[in-house]
Amino acid sequence: GVVRCSFLRANLKWQPGVKALSMTHSIPLPGCLHRFLQECVLRFSQDDGLKFSKGLLSDAPFKEAVEQRQADLASLCLKLASTDEAPAFDDPTRLPIAADDVLGLLREKGVLGETVIRVPRTGHDAGELKCALSEQQVMEAWHDGRTFAMGCAGGSSDDVEELRGLSQREFVEVLARCALHKYAAVRAMQPAERFVAMVGNVMDGKTVEDA
Repeated sequence: GVVRCSFLRANLKWQPGVKALSMTHSIPLPGCLHRFLQECVLRFSQDDGLKFSKGLLSDAPFKEAVEQRQADLASLCLKLASTDEAPAFDDPTRLPIAADDVLGLLREKGVLGETVIRVPRTGHDAGELKCALSEQQVMEAWHDGRTFAMGCAGGSSDDVEELRGLSQREFVEVLARCALHKYAAVRAMQPAERFVAMVGNVMDGKTVEDA
């Protein structure tokens, strides 16, 4: 039962009896079970997911970046949720933003997948950096962002309808986690800088190379 629940939780598109979903796009079972145990059974054990989330709370440049773009981020949440009114940023109420909405946004803006960036080097030919973000990484960011939400407990899991949504705080953390993966090859970039780059991608139309 636990194994089955962990797989269904991690693979929202999969439905019993439907063979249309390619298993190449699903999150493997060992990873599903590990994340289910960490995020539900051992929800606040000291793992990397919680460590990253708590780190955002003490990251002054990150907090400043969020404050500067808070109105824009709220507008984006409203657009994805197809609604006209959003709760306050710190309100844990979840908007009807599906995982597919986030994946679609990142795909549309050219963030999902691999981007090769040419980097000039003094005295040498230009080198290349591969900035990659996979669908699986986005789904992991989705689950972690909903679970920890900047060091706090994510939204309640008692309401089945809420399982498909994101609060504004959770949405920001999902973007921050995606940015961490996408710009991992650019080691000089701090978490706040990666987040700013991601916001530039999804809101300002900047390419990965420009960001």
